[in-house]
Amino acid sequence: MKLQAHQVEGFCASPSPEPRAILLYGPDQGLVAERFEQLSLAFAPDLDDPFQVVSLDGDEVVSDMARFLDEAAQISLDGTRRVIRIRHADDSVTAALESFLDFEGDDAVVLVQGGDLGPRSSLRRLFERAKGATAAPCYVDDSRTIERLLRDVQESHRLKIDPDAYAYLVARLGRDRGVTRNELEKLVLFAGDGGTLDYEAAAALSGDNALLGADALADAVGLGRAGEAFRALRRLHEDGLSEIAVIRRLLRHFQSLHIVTAAADPLQAVKNLQPPVHFKRKAAVETQARQWSTQRVERVLRLLGRAEQTCKRTGTPGREVVRETVLRIARIAGP
Repeated sequence: MKLQAHQVEGFCASPSPEPRAILLYGPDQGLVAERFEQLSLAFAPDLDDPFQVVSLDGDEVVSDMARFLDEAAQISLDGTRRVIRIRHADDSVTAALESFLDFEGDDAVVLVQGGDLGPRSSLRRLFERAKGATAAPCYVDDSRTIERLLRDVQESHRLKIDPDAYAYLVARLGRDRGVTRNELEKLVLFAGDGGTLDYEAAAALSGDNALLGADALADAVGLGRAGEAFRALRRLHEDGLSEIAVIRRLLRHFQSLHIVTAAADPLQAVKNLQPPVHFKRKAAVETQARQWSTQRVERVLRLLGRAEQTCKRTGTPGREVVRETVLRIARIAGP
């Protein structure tokens, strides 16, 4: 049986006793690992109990299938259900799991932590179709889930997160649940219980110090201030931001500016941008919204697109390409 994505969280918190084997898999390996532990604890509160819990690696199951089947067939001494945990599982363990599921019995539950298994995976197909098996996909968190995680942290630690920091975190987090948890832990340690978190702290603590410098570069070049833009560019290079990353930051800025300049009310469009513009940048972005035309923004977008291709496809030094591009954009912006 295959669970739907929205069913997995509730299932892991309170699993049905019916499945004999459960596979967790998907692109968010941090979430797979988190739910694997959650599911394990739901069946065995003490994961260090050697009489109830056995942990194996996928390679161990492949190299010694007999041991795996023997462990799964043993009866618990205290009447509790034995838990067999298999990590790093891929299609190579399919035969062993199929053998286990072929034999009737409910003395053990086998929990399997898999990778990002595609629809053609033999292991995934087995768990989706076999009697007594359940496949539980773990997909990347969407913005609603990130917002819920942030609310949970706010409530449990009485944190005050300003709107700009909140919007930034929702936009940035979510690619991997494990990374998200680590980032949230850092924020809690910095702010402390009952503390306050602003945009600058969120950007710095989330490993994106370059974001602040990239904003400074985008605003300087968008306002036509070449000297300020070159100083910001130098700081970004010193922070280790690659030339491609710099170009893409500028692309995102001018893509937002394109939305703004195409709107009937550009200043209202600035207010509606997502994530919202930080209050310290608001005046600079509003000035750009008034000064730039849609046609000139489109010219800059084409210029940035060519610069990215040049950095990727030719032997031209990337820093020279970026510096020349920044100068040309500043000139297009005017004084």
